[in-house]
Amino acid sequence: MGPRFRGRCQENRPVLIPETFVPLAQLQHADLTADDEMFSVSHQPGNAVGNSYATPFVKRKQTIQRRDNYIITGVNGGEAVSSTKTPANYYDMSYLLNAALWDTYFFSTLESGQPLNPRITVTNPSATDELADPLKTSSHLLIDGAFNINSTNKNAWKALLAGNRFLQHPSNEDAAGLANDALFPRSHEQPDPGLSSPTGTFKDSLSGFRRLSNDQIDASA
Repeated sequence: MGPRFRGRCQENRPVLIPETFVPLAQLQHADLTADDEMFSVSHQPGNAVGNSYATPFVKRKQTIQRRDNYIITGVNGGEAVSSTKTPANYYDMSYLLNAALWDTYFFSTLESGQPLNPRITVTNPSATDELADPLKTSSHLLIDGAFNINSTNKNAWKALLAGNRFLQHPSNEDAAGLANDALFPRSHEQPDPGLSSPTGTFKDSLSGFRRLSNDQIDASA
């Protein structure tokens, strides 16, 4: 991260904003959740950029949904209860922001021909004009050591899957014979124990999680 300058948030409190950005993930704290009604966070997630949780306000296969808001006035103590219906747009803000940013933009971090990000390698330093062109820069840059779902390196996948070996999960931290297996839970909150060979019908499959042996890690990788 490079030098910083001061700005002010909506509450008029001073904040530090990076002058130089390296990964897009640095935008996760940017207040980009304005919608038709609010200029800041309301029912939208606070850290929208990079957030992977689906919004509960929009149907699963939609990114924008028109819904009716109801404002109820009055009480049940003799007064009439009435409601006012107001249509409003709800957005899956994280999905929209992520779709607009990731795989579409990147920060080259090039400064005087050299990347600030040590993982970025310049393949053709002599192409100074194209390195300065935001539409052509990426054709002369490679990422060294990055890992994502598209990786085809078996050893990289084995290292990732085996990274949870010897860790204990709250649901079965005292389980015998599983110390060498790698945890592979769907979430941190799985309430029941996990097995290397699940039954498929009992708690270990329905609310438990998988544990991967060395052979299973090798086969999966």
